[in-house]
Amino acid sequence: MGREISRGTMSLPLWVRPRSQSRYATSRILFVILVAMGLAFLFVWSRSEVVQMGYRISEARKEQDKFLSEKGQLELERASLRDPRRIEEIATQRLGMRLPKPNERIVLGEEGDR
Repeated sequence: MGREISRGTMSLPLWVRPRSQSRYATSRILFVILVAMGLAFLFVWSRSEVVQMGYRISEARKEQDKFLSEKGQLELERASLRDPRRIEEIATQRLGMRLPKPNERIVLGEEGDR
């Protein structure tokens, strides 16, 4: 009648196991299920973290591109502000400055005067 377990001189059918064996098997199955669920949870969590990190990297690259574009514009603006013709124009028109005449020049010191 089906498979049987031999226990000493007595044979028991598989469905009639002693309580200690039944509890042991149940606890083993429960342990395997819990470990499998834990591993599944870790796998899903790690995949979620990878996706979130991908989104963060994408946003950081967009921000970097924006900053690089702004840097280029600022360098261009700096170059235009440092243009000698612009500086001369501001000095003469806004500040009323002019180049000194030869008789208005004062030499403060020469290299050989020390």
